[in-house]
Amino acid sequence: MPFGLFYFGPRGFAQYTQLYVSPVVSQRLTLRGHYLFHFFHNSHSSASENNYMYYVYILHSQKDKCLYTGYTTNLKKRFDDHNNLFVKSTKTRAPLELIYYEAYVSKKDALSREIFLKSGRGKSYLKKQLSNYFFTNPWKC
Repeated sequence: MPFGLFYFGPRGFAQYTQLYVSPVVSQRLTLRGHYLFHFFHNSHSSASENNYMYYVYILHSQKDKCLYTGYTTNLKKRFDDHNNLFVKSTKTRAPLELIYYEAYVSKKDALSREIFLKSGRGKSYLKKQLSNYFFTNPWKC
């Protein structure tokens, strides 16, 4: 999938390039030590017709120290819903902290990733990926 990227080159000048990267999108990409900020080219995208990004996210309950995994198309609204007690499954576990998310252009990919992150191997992956966070903020279940 093509991404147009603006980044600051070695002399501090903004530069533009186009890269092909996997559907997993992070907030910042690193290329040769420079932080890149991505911009989507919807005209080149073969994503769904509605051009949504699908987010898989992990919340950590400050109350019972358990994790919650979910997916959404509007991460900020969904996170606010969780903390404002509008979500039945996390109503008794607030306050919640957003500790991890991934963005996908395909709903199928996001749902597959959500299922994986809920599995035993997925939990092991998260334990390694977020080892520094879990060192200071342990989780139970």
